[in-house]
Amino acid sequence: MDPAVDRHAPLSVRLIARETAGFARIAEPVTIGVPLPRGRVREAGHLRLRSTEGDAIPLQVKAQDHWSDGSIRWVLLDFAAGAPSRGEAEFFLTVDDGPPAPDGPEIKANKTGDGLFVDTGAAAFLMARGPFDPFRSVRADGVEMLDPAGTGWVCVDRAGHSWNPVATRVALETAGPLRTTVRVDGEFWGPGDPLLHFTARITLHAGRAAAKLEIAVTNPRRAAHPGGHWELGDPGSVFLRELSLCIASRKAGRASWSADCGAPLSEVPGGSVGILQDGSGGKNRRSRVHQDHEGRIPVGLEGYRVRMGSEAREGLRASPRLAVHDGSAGVSASMRYFWQEFPKDMRAEADGTLRIGLFPERPGAFHEIQGGERKRHEVRLFFGEEALAPANDAARAPLFVHADPKWYASTEAIPYLTTRAEDTDADCLRLVDQAIEGDSSFEAKREAADEFGWRHFGEIPADHEAHFHKGDETFVSHYNNQYDAVDGAFLRFAGSGDIRWFRIMEELARHVMDIDLYHTDRDRSAYNHGLFWHTVHYVDAGKSTHRSYPSVGSAGGGPDNEHNYTTGLLHYHLLTGDELAREAVLGSAQWVVDADDGAKTMLRVLDRGDTGLATKTRDFGYHGPGRGAGNSINALVDGWRLGGDPDLLARCETLIRRSIHPEDNMEARDLLNAENRWSYTVYLQALGKYLDAKAETGQLDSAYTYARESLLAYARWMAAHEHPILDKPGQLEYPNETWPAQDIRKSDVFCYAALHANDAERESFVERARFFFRSAVESVDSFPTRGYARPVILLMKNGLMHPWWRLHPDVHRPQGLTTGPFGEPEQFVPQKTRALRKLRWIAAAGAVLLLAGGGATLLRVLS
Repeated sequence: MDPAVDRHAPLSVRLIARETAGFARIAEPVTIGVPLPRGRVREAGHLRLRSTEGDAIPLQVKAQDHWSDGSIRWVLLDFAAGAPSRGEAEFFLTVDDGPPAPDGPEIKANKTGDGLFVDTGAAAFLMARGPFDPFRSVRADGVEMLDPAGTGWVCVDRAGHSWNPVATRVALETAGPLRTTVRVDGEFWGPGDPLLHFTARITLHAGRAAAKLEIAVTNPRRAAHPGGHWELGDPGSVFLRELSLCIASRKAGRASWSADCGAPLSEVPGGSVGILQDGSGGKNRRSRVHQDHEGRIPVGLEGYRVRMGSEAREGLRASPRLAVHDGSAGVSASMRYFWQEFPKDMRAEADGTLRIGLFPERPGAFHEIQGGERKRHEVRLFFGEEALAPANDAARAPLFVHADPKWYASTEAIPYLTTRAEDTDADCLRLVDQAIEGDSSFEAKREAADEFGWRHFGEIPADHEAHFHKGDETFVSHYNNQYDAVDGAFLRFAGSGDIRWFRIMEELARHVMDIDLYHTDRDRSAYNHGLFWHTVHYVDAGKSTHRSYPSVGSAGGGPDNEHNYTTGLLHYHLLTGDELAREAVLGSAQWVVDADDGAKTMLRVLDRGDTGLATKTRDFGYHGPGRGAGNSINALVDGWRLGGDPDLLARCETLIRRSIHPEDNMEARDLLNAENRWSYTVYLQALGKYLDAKAETGQLDSAYTYARESLLAYARWMAAHEHPILDKPGQLEYPNETWPAQDIRKSDVFCYAALHANDAERESFVERARFFFRSAVESVDSFPTRGYARPVILLMKNGLMHPWWRLHPDVHRPQGLTTGPFGEPEQFVPQKTRALRKLRWIAAAGAVLLLAGGGATLLRVLS
């Protein structure tokens, strides 16, 4: 590939720890993914970490992703970092065959009869199958901390029935000397079939008497979605009165609390304190975003209310930490995104009980978890003397650590990335920066729509839809990661190191993984584990929340190939180690396979061939280049990269053969029909990515040559016929700022083609790439609506090959080892069409047989 890194220079990766919350960090555990150049590191155990003074720092390393030559492409690092308040600290990752850092506290994990025993050196934790408490025992400072009589869960449904979580599987997901993660799977049991499924990840760090509990609670039922409409109140929903975790400490008698990060714990007179965050604390906290299945908005407070004995006071936004203790030791807890994902509740009693309300009880209101919906909650627990340590405020605002942007760009592990300093197009950067600065920032949009609460936080409001409803300040539309905003934020973060991009990426990724994915196996294969669309164009979301299809104003539908975005989640997983992101990518790739499998549909009795649901775009009969097939190809490549399943790549090649051909009749494709065929450029971008994956792995076979020749054929046609879409605004229903933003994809397509072209065509493609990039940026900039979410996200994610090409003008991709002929273009017919033809033939044959008195013969044929 391209020689961006000096292969002979000693490897040294500068890592930067930035403290932004306003309090000093001391030996705070951090986890960070770092890319590595091809061929540089083959053994993760040879990596070492040092401070700026050269001191060795204990390090845990896990290879997450590999280049095709077996060297490591992404590595996950665990270590303890410090940084001054609102300052920075640097660390350096190197390769060294010498001894590792001096010994320090290490984790020891052992299996027990029904679970796992983990000793961090500061505390010992026992987790086991059966009742999920979540700990059977926690010993800190040599003393048992938990009172089993008061430790456990409170789960009450709408009817008042109690349900208890039972762990059916306990396993080590990550086993290391500095960080160990225990995965626990189970169900909530009570009167009848399990109410909810759960997956808990309990993360423990060496030398710490602390645990991070991430519990993802899922309603495994399918939604009924009558008429293809997906709304609150669906029969598949589960309604909860409360879901709370109770921790009873043997060290009791006092209660302390703090409301915000960095604020010290204060002891509460009277020995009890409770805090309920029941609204966002924002100016639009009564937004219709929060309506329930009855159309009510159950937001009882502006923000939060604290009760201490008989005293009560209110505030707007809290990030609390509560502790129960005896003055020297006890148990304390905090929650990630406490106010952002309201309603949340925490209570500490003098008797030693901590009650942590994930879905807290609210008078007259219930929590509806829709069929296939999931919610992850993150709780930090601290035991013994550590429960009162001030450094534990870090749980509410984790230390931000990242590599130098120059490193991210130089490794080639993030294709076509350049640093912000290397990108000289100030106009495009200014348009993109609207996401993080000024009145059009995503944060400002979130505040305007009040996209807060456990179901909504992380979402980006689709403010461009409100353009058609001027004057209606209550209009609600959700964007649901359209055009992979997660990846756009990742790319901009990697190029700049700006924490604002990281926050957009992380918060949106968590929302997408929980809410936008359909977590069920019980619906049709075309829906199970698929991604829901954004809110239907021009229609208020109403009671459909993030499920796209309200009963008023939409024809109905469900998860679909045209909205299957995986690359942002892949990069998020590699950067953070988040296992739910890895599962989401692999699940979305498998969704492509399952949705296209005719053996999984009701029509299988007539035809078991491919459904075509993986490749359709706009209408069911079109299976040529379009975003439906393009997104499917992209998802399969991402899934193959993470999982290594060769069947995914083989399936990818089947879809390519189905949807494109080097000798396609482009005029017959009607590619200049912008309303219906604009997204063929999405497909060609995916085809370029597929070719990159094949070239990196050395698979220069007939499939590679077929795709390469197809890309070049379409680029030649584009060079002769394509024009900026707004040159002919009369062909568009709404000639707005989004169309030129989509045009920037043409620049990327020409860059991909230039990588494969010979010298004669290469300059022509490069010139067209420059033209469409400049035209797109200037045209978007001419609109007063240039700050809408949709055009900004398109520019965040696309067009990055333009500045990259300026820095790498001599890079070529290899030619295939084989050549044509490629046969005739395939005329794919989807399963439904084939089945209907067969059904008509059977009906016609039956009529003839019946008329001829052949009823018995017909019965034998049908049987």
